[in-house]
Formats: sequence, structure tokens, C-alpha cells
Amino acid sequence: MSDVSDIREGTHSYGFVLTGSLDKHQQCMCVIASQGVINIELTSEVVRNIFADRLRKFILFSQLEYNHFN
Repeated sequence: MSDVSDIREGTHSYGFVLTGSLDKHQQCMCVIASQGVINIELTSEVVRNIFADRLRKFILFSQLEYNHFN
């Protein structure tokens, strides 16, 4: 989790372009890390927004905990 640099809503990654999923931008998100990208398609925009928000909070918390113990 410490190398995640960004979470982006939408179809901003090359993977979505290759699969022709650009029309699903309201359902999709990308997790950007130093070693690659995880493309995720969810069931709706509401679900995507909730998941992205909670994932951001989880990553922030894990980075704070990591920094606290190191």
C-alpha cells in the first residue's frame, strides 16, 4: 500500500483504452502504484465512489501507521 500514488475515477488508463471500456467511465477506477496499475470496473458510479473513498482512507491510514512504527 505504501507505493500507491493515486486513485483515479474514470477510464484514465491504457488498459481501459485497449479493452474499449471508455463508455463505462462512471463505473471504473484505477489504482496507480509504482509497479503498475489496477483497473477496476464496479457496478455503478455510487459503488465506485464509495469504494474509492474507503480505499483512499485505508491507504492513508496504512501509510500513517507505517510511518508511526518506522
